[in-house]
Amino acid sequence: METYFQYNNNCDSLETQLKEEINSNNYTEISLYVAFSNSKGLKTILDSLLKFKNRGGIVKFYCGVDLLGTTKEALEILHKNFETYIIHVRKINIVFHPKLYIMNGDSNNKLIVIGSSNLTYGGLSSNFETSLILKYDATDIGTSNYNNVINQINNFENYLSKYRQLLTQDLLDLMINVGIVISEHEKSKRFNLSITGSKPQNTALESFCEKFTSFPNTANNNYNSESKEIYPFLINVSRKKHTHKYEVKEVLHELKGQSLWIQTLRASGGCTNIFDFSVEAGINGGDSALSFFFDPNNQNQKNYNLKLKLFGLEKQSTTMYYAKARNMYRISFSTKQLKVNLNRILPGGLPDKILIFEKTEIADTYNLYIMRDSYVQDLKNISTSSDTTNSRAVTGREYGLIYPQ
Repeated sequence: METYFQYNNNCDSLETQLKEEINSNNYTEISLYVAFSNSKGLKTILDSLLKFKNRGGIVKFYCGVDLLGTTKEALEILHKNFETYIIHVRKINIVFHPKLYIMNGDSNNKLIVIGSSNLTYGGLSSNFETSLILKYDATDIGTSNYNNVINQINNFENYLSKYRQLLTQDLLDLMINVGIVISEHEKSKRFNLSITGSKPQNTALESFCEKFTSFPNTANNNYNSESKEIYPFLINVSRKKHTHKYEVKEVLHELKGQSLWIQTLRASGGCTNIFDFSVEAGINGGDSALSFFFDPNNQNQKNYNLKLKLFGLEKQSTTMYYAKARNMYRISFSTKQLKVNLNRILPGGLPDKILIFEKTEIADTYNLYIMRDSYVQDLKNISTSSDTTNSRAVTGREYGLIYPQ
C-alpha cells in the first residue's frame, strides 16, 4: 500500500503513476470511475490507454455528468475509443462523485487507486490531490485485507448497475441538447475560469486573497507569467447563484417570493425562442396554479415585465405580453433583443425546459428562472399545489406553485 500526495512541481503527478502502470504488462483490464472528466485530463493518459487496448486490454469508463463536471469533448473521445457508461441518479441531492481507478491482471495482479483526483488535467497533474494506491498479487489472495477491499468494490460496482447507461451517440446528443453536458469553451465562458492574473476588484475579496500565498511560477507549470498573482478560485465572484446549472436546490435557495413553475414542452410554432401559454388554462382550471397570473373576472389582461435570472443575461429583461385575439400570453427572446442567440446561452432554447416565475416587490414584475425539464417530479414534490394544463395551446404541461419558507 502506498500513499501519494500531489502538491507541487517536484512531486510525480498521478498522471505519471497511472501511465507507468498502464504501460506495464501487469494488467489486462482497466476500469475508471470518475465524477468529472475533461479532454485535457483524458489526453494525459489517452495514448497509454490506446496502446493498452491495442495489446488486447479491456478499458471501461464509468463517468458522472453532474454539476457540469464532465465536458462534451471528453465524452466524444470516450465514445469513440472505449466502452463508456454514464452514471446519474435522479435525485437532486445525490451526486456521482468517486475517483476510483482499478487495474486487473491475469496473474492476480491488481492495482486500486482511491483518492481525490478526477480525470481532469488539474486532478491528474496540477491540483493539490491525495491518493491511496493499493497493489496486490497472488500472495495477497485470501487475506482479510484483500477480501474486504474486493468485496467492497464488487458491492459498489453491482449497486451502480441500476444507475448506468451505455454511452451512445443518441445519449450524448440528448445530454448536449438539454444542457447536462456542455463544451469546454462554453464552460470556460460560463464560469469565467480564464486566469488573467489580475487582482479582484472586490476590496473585501482582495483582502482575503492577500492572506494566502500565490502558487509559485516555474518553468514546469502552465501559467505563462513570471510576475502576476494567480487566483484560480475566483469563479464569477461578482455573480450571485449560478442558476444556469439547472439545479433545483440552487434555484430554491434563491427564491424569496411566491413562485409558479411550468413546463414548456414543445416549441411554439417551431421557434426555440418563443413560449406561448393560454389564459384559458388558468380560467378553466379555477383556483389552480395558473391563477397565479390570471384573473377570470378581468377581461383586460395585462403585460408583465420579466427580469432574467439566466447566466449571461442577468441584467436583461423581457416582456410577457398578452395577445388578446388569441387569449394567450407569449414570451419571446429575439437575438436582436438579447444581443446574443438564446441557444448559445441555453442549449436547445426554450423547448423541454421549466420556467419559474417569481413574484417581486415591484408590481407586475417577475424574476424568470429556466431549468431542465427532467426536474419536474422534484418540483412537484416541494410544490404547494400542482396540476396539468388542458387547453387549446398545449395539453399536458405540468405546473405548480411554490411558497418558499
